[in-house]
Amino acid sequence: MKIELLKRNIGVKDRNIRLLGGLTLSALGCLTKNSFIKSAGCVFLLTGITQKCIFYDLLNIDTYNKNDK
Repeated sequence: MKIELLKRNIGVKDRNIRLLGGLTLSALGCLTKNSFIKSAGCVFLLTGITQKCIFYDLLNIDTYNKNDK
């Protein structure tokens, strides 16, 4: 199985959900001082910003469309 490191695989809707969820989880983690929730929020933010998810590569999922903006 070949994993391409720079190829985007997260589409616009998926990205927006990840960014919103990541912000929510990070804020909730900061308020409750729960490092696990903060870490999960950071992962969602990072994958949303980079539009790259390693788990999507492993599962052969690709929601990215070059024509979306």
